[in-house]
Amino acid sequence: MRRLLRRCSIANVDLNQGSSDDTDEEEERLLGIADQQLTQAFADGSWGPIATALDQFESFARTVNRILFLGLNGTHEQSHRALRHNETTLRMFLAFLSELTSRKPRPGLLEGPALQGPTMEQYVTHVRTAFSIHTGGRVDGSGLLIAKQVKGLKRSHTHRVKKVRLPFLSTHFRATSHAAPSPDGAGAYSVADVNKWALLCVMHATLARSGEMGGPEKFSADGGLSRAHIIYFPEGSGDDKTPFAVVMLRPLKSGAGCFDRVPVVVAEGDGSWADAYTVLCLLEKVDPVSGGARATTPAFRTGHRRQFLTREITTAVRTLCVAAGLDPDMYSSHSLRIGGATDLAQSGGTEVECRLAGRWHSDVWQIYARPCLAMQVASSVRLCLAESVDIESMLRSAGVTNFNAIR
Repeated sequence: MRRLLRRCSIANVDLNQGSSDDTDEEEERLLGIADQQLTQAFADGSWGPIATALDQFESFARTVNRILFLGLNGTHEQSHRALRHNETTLRMFLAFLSELTSRKPRPGLLEGPALQGPTMEQYVTHVRTAFSIHTGGRVDGSGLLIAKQVKGLKRSHTHRVKKVRLPFLSTHFRATSHAAPSPDGAGAYSVADVNKWALLCVMHATLARSGEMGGPEKFSADGGLSRAHIIYFPEGSGDDKTPFAVVMLRPLKSGAGCFDRVPVVVAEGDGSWADAYTVLCLLEKVDPVSGGARATTPAFRTGHRRQFLTREITTAVRTLCVAAGLDPDMYSSHSLRIGGATDLAQSGGTEVECRLAGRWHSDVWQIYARPCLAMQVASSVRLCLAESVDIESMLRSAGVTNFNAIR
């Protein structure tokens, strides 16, 4: 640490003076790699908010006749003018964004809602970062004017209330067993019905998003879930003889796995229509797929032999809600993910288990794991039966008054 501190200074130094030629070459080599890696993050074809922000900035650039950003070369006064110029460009970009509407219109609207303040702030941050990388320096100054402008935009917009989605639980699956697939007089099941029920059960058991199970009409084995991505272990593994299947899911959000498939275990349960493993075994029996075609066949397919669309999954969930006597407007395909997290937490799942099951890197799982009556009743019983002595009272009774350190 001391050696590192000797290389640090709070005094003004001339950064143009290098310590040695070898050090300069190594610094240039590493900086070249760093710049290349950072540039790749904003390369053409990038997806998500970054690409959207740069697309919006390109539209803005076509509406103004000015040099967008200036380099920070030259004297101190020239650099200061460049910073002010660059900050003005971003402030104009904010004003441009405030007149736009979202590219994602809500159902029932001909055009999307107005961009919200936080979204505009995010777009400006992406643009500022991207151009800072390419120009080798900051493209704005202190940013105080931008911060004040964003604050005003946030105040002027009323945030849309997010729709409430209730959890679809295992108890709901059992309550709708009368609506489950049933054999006809010859003992044959409907292939489409079994596929649909298996899809919903597995989504609940794996806490899956609809985009991880369904998608466009044209199936892609690289992005979608195929029959080959479900691996069965009917004899269990090791000393545990519980049958289970491993579903190789590709997380929809990059933060959960950066496009790599992750294994999710679906073990045999009580054999009811809420038991995803049992339903999967029924699916393999009713709708078998040969080994060579498993990699190109959707894991769950409609009567037209294609994978389910996301809107069809939502419709299927709401149909089950009607069968269970629930308000379908309060449920969607995401209710299966919420329900799976709620059931896992209610059954005693630890934080590690919940985060692993839902492929969460943060504590957002706590939002999904809704409070349950059984959990709160058990907590109330434990509270009532608790027998203990608090340390503070114990120390006071013993004449020890300096106990702040234990708090």
